Amino acid sequence: MIGGKLHKTFWHILIICLVTTTIYSQRHQKVVYDKEGIKIYNPPLESGFISYTAYLFLPGQTVNQVKSVFQDYKAHSAWIYRCLESKKISETNDLVYLYQVSKSNWPFKNRDHILAIRILEDSKQKYRIRFKAEPSYLENHDKHVRIDDFYGEWEVIQEANGVLVKMFTSFNPNVNLPKAFFRTLSKRVPLETLRNLRAKL
Repeated sequence: MIGGKLHKTFWHILIICLVTTTIYSQRHQKVVYDKEGIKIYNPPLESGFISYTAYLFLPGQTVNQVKSVFQDYKAHSAWIYRCLESKKISETNDLVYLYQVSKSNWPFKNRDHILAIRILEDSKQKYRIRFKAEPSYLENHDKHVRIDDFYGEWEVIQEANGVLVKMFTSFNPNVNLPKAFFRTLSKRVPLETLRNLRAKL
């Protein structure tokens, strides 16, 4: 019972953080890409984090088509940027636990993370996908570096002539590199991911 209350409290805190970060981003963000029906905003760099807000419009698609692609968790490696492996660990009534491995350039180790994913249906025309890292859910692998800080939200909205996907993500890849690295990936990660998602549909 106590564990359940703590878990609910954590999700409430996550929601507050997401809303606060989104409001802050909207006031301070910078457009770094606006082509191909994709728009990407980057907030001011936070030390060690890759963060972005991105939008993708999918003409002629439905929210259910987008959801079907997202819920094919094993196939995430086909469209999420540099994802090498993706598998569902477990599932409860409202949570899916997902394990993923992402490729890093030599000489760095590949990164892995465990995400707790919750899909919230606001209506038949709109749903949200919230996720946060659960690093202790599985033991660490020596050959990978575990990502401890990872959270975000997708909002998928049915419009008259297609679907609008809004995504906010922030994570710390646990690497000590110049700011230019984080600035580059804060654009490249959402761009390649959304391009690949569109191709899947």
